[in-house]
Amino acid sequence: MLRSLLEARGLSVGVGDEGGFAPHVASNEEPFQLIVEAIERAGLRPGQDVGIACDPASSEFFENGKYHLRTESRQLDPADMVAYYSKLVDHYPLVLLLGRLEIVE
Repeated sequence: MLRSLLEARGLSVGVGDEGGFAPHVASNEEPFQLIVEAIERAGLRPGQDVGIACDPASSEFFENGKYHLRTESRQLDPADMVAYYSKLVDHYPLVLLLGRLEIVE
């Protein structure tokens, strides 16, 4: 389902280093939107039949006390990053969100 959805939107279906799709998207939230749509197209219920696990590798985009969300051209301090993750958990059926936040004093 996800492959056909990506293809229909003209997005890349190339596979990234970890074995998943790695399309160029307009926002960090767009992959979640696409995954939820693919779940629904498969006739399943997001959050009931299927949950999403995410390992954003936050340490890979943490520099000089800020999280650099390059896709969206913005930087978040650790507290704002926690709030951003909280928003994602509230809006999408995230059942697992791996990572560690850097504490900067």
